[in-house]
Amino acid sequence: MKKSIAAAGLLTISRKKITLRPYMNWIIRHKPYFFIILLLMAIGWNVFSDTKQANQYRDQAETFLKNNDIAQAVSFAEKAIQADPGNGYFDYYTAYIYLYKTEDRGKALDLLKAAEKKGYVNGLLYHRMGMCYFHLKNFQSAVAYLYQSIDFNKIELTKAEENKNSSGISSLKKEIADSYVWLTKQYEALDEPSQFIEAVREGLTYNPKDRWLPGLSKKMMLPAGHQAFAEKKYDQALAYYREAKESGAGWDWLDDIIEIVGQCKTKPVVSPVYTHRIGVIYVNETRLIPKSGQIITSPDITAIQKKKAKESQLIFQDIVELFSGGKFSVSFTDIDATLSFDEFSLIRRSNPDNLNLGEFFYTSMNTFDTFVTMSNTESPYFGEGNFGGSRRYPYINGVSYGPARGMVMVSGGSGFGTLLHEFFHTLESLAGIRPAHGFHQPGQFPDWKGTTELDYYRWHFETTLSSLGFDKLNFRNRYPAQPPDPAVFNKIQNFYKNIPLTNRQEANSLVLEAEQIQNKEAAFRLYEKVLNLSPYQPRALEFMISWFKQNNDTARTKEHQAELKEIAAVSDAYPVFDFYHFLKEVKSGIVIGTWSRDTITITGSELSWDAGDYIKYPGTYNVTFLFNEGQKAATIEWAALFENGKLLFKDTHNGWSGNSKRDIVYRLKVENRIKDASYILRARIRGEGGTDSFGEVLLRRVDE
Repeated sequence: MKKSIAAAGLLTISRKKITLRPYMNWIIRHKPYFFIILLLMAIGWNVFSDTKQANQYRDQAETFLKNNDIAQAVSFAEKAIQADPGNGYFDYYTAYIYLYKTEDRGKALDLLKAAEKKGYVNGLLYHRMGMCYFHLKNFQSAVAYLYQSIDFNKIELTKAEENKNSSGISSLKKEIADSYVWLTKQYEALDEPSQFIEAVREGLTYNPKDRWLPGLSKKMMLPAGHQAFAEKKYDQALAYYREAKESGAGWDWLDDIIEIVGQCKTKPVVSPVYTHRIGVIYVNETRLIPKSGQIITSPDITAIQKKKAKESQLIFQDIVELFSGGKFSVSFTDIDATLSFDEFSLIRRSNPDNLNLGEFFYTSMNTFDTFVTMSNTESPYFGEGNFGGSRRYPYINGVSYGPARGMVMVSGGSGFGTLLHEFFHTLESLAGIRPAHGFHQPGQFPDWKGTTELDYYRWHFETTLSSLGFDKLNFRNRYPAQPPDPAVFNKIQNFYKNIPLTNRQEANSLVLEAEQIQNKEAAFRLYEKVLNLSPYQPRALEFMISWFKQNNDTARTKEHQAELKEIAAVSDAYPVFDFYHFLKEVKSGIVIGTWSRDTITITGSELSWDAGDYIKYPGTYNVTFLFNEGQKAATIEWAALFENGKLLFKDTHNGWSGNSKRDIVYRLKVENRIKDASYILRARIRGEGGTDSFGEVLLRRVDE
């Protein structure tokens, strides 16, 4: 029997005898190294085997992608990661599917980070990380990774150019340009127009034929000009504005703004006679209070909108200082607010009565001339829109109010043009300038020879307001608030904490009804309802004091006198609401007609409505033109009543009926009502800047 190979210590190969003892002796002497070598060989084999398996899974995922079976593609891509967990390429590949196919950007970002951690990096990986951060609205991180992609690819581009790799050069340049395209998205979201334009210009140096970049800078030239204007970089602002003009930017104010910026470079030293103090109320959060159920809370003004607002304020300040020759200026103070809005409230959401700032107004009223409220809310009754004028601000909503202050309400996205436009309405109320929007009616100001809105404002600053005296353009000194009485204020404020604003509104509405009642007992019963809804309603208290005096009820008289004294101590005015005047104007009015975009023109149209069924007695009649909806306000030039075709009475004045309403009531008289006569109401109405305007015409006899 042959000896075993092991026993013989011999190995026969091709008839050669090889002695293994020397090798075995070496292995024994170097045993640790031998096993390390074996381990490394095994690992190498396994790595090769794992990568091969992972590539097979990747190929299967590709097949499913081509067949649009995304779920299976994801499944096999993740199997590839599991098969070769140390290889970052498969994380990178799977991230592509999550980024572009499932649009799960959070998962895609996690996979890209895993790939980077495993050492798999390239310019496209950083580019895609930037894309993920953009979709997740983390714009600062997006900017950082996009620049990391650009820097990485610039290094690779240098290598490709050194190696004269033409295909690599072309591919890398396109990748770099694409990263600049994505940078413009970030800068637009961050409201950084100058950096947006710089990214466009840089991108074009790498790929002048890029399909996106050439048209991008055009839309940001105006915002870049505004940004530079706000920063007082006048030369840079002029360059942007002029480039915007050359590119055909459609903005009515552009020529005027170019002129104004040029003049700001040599603006007189600002030494204001008066600085108009403006409190800017930013509504950060809105709370809708339903009749039943949970309060619905939502964010309002964003950080980007605040940034844009501050930019607009700086430009606005520059313009009024220029127009006034440095004799009038404005200052701004930030005020944060949370808006609470009752679902069935009659007032617009951004109305000061909803801002929960009563105590602030009470203690700070003498600090401010005007308040600007910025909110993205819209009113279900009055429609969304900006507003400028003046009003009394609430100390205790619906109960006590301060003296008159300038009032401006603008939406979150408004620019400096809107701010200037609405603030000028505030100046109109101080200076008695009529009509509003006089730039649409140059005949009302024959000495004004200009044609543009900005030139109209400049002319008034140089003439009307200068003659009046810039020191008169203030509310604080002309309408000071009385000294605060904190103890009484806190008592009444706490008393009203559990009384909804809608109850107070209803009480004020009932007061209007009670004032029309001739029967004192009927009025008394109505005023009792008022005080049940709002126990400190001043007009109701006044009536009750008179009533109980007449009825010799000393105790009740003194009780209400004490209450009236308390409310007077914390009030500079009785209740005033947007809807309060609205109700007073149209109370008991009957709709006799309408206007719409189909019946009015921008130059003016005469409309007629049959009023015969509604004019039944002689007397005085109010005609109210009430805007309901649309994008444009309507101006009413006159209203007239015709009897049997002949003019009976005419009221000529300009009324404005839009989201804001001014002078919309026209008074007509009928001395003798002729039986069977025809009565036709006519009015001339024009759309302001367009015809998208809808409204109702209401008729009410006021001396019945």
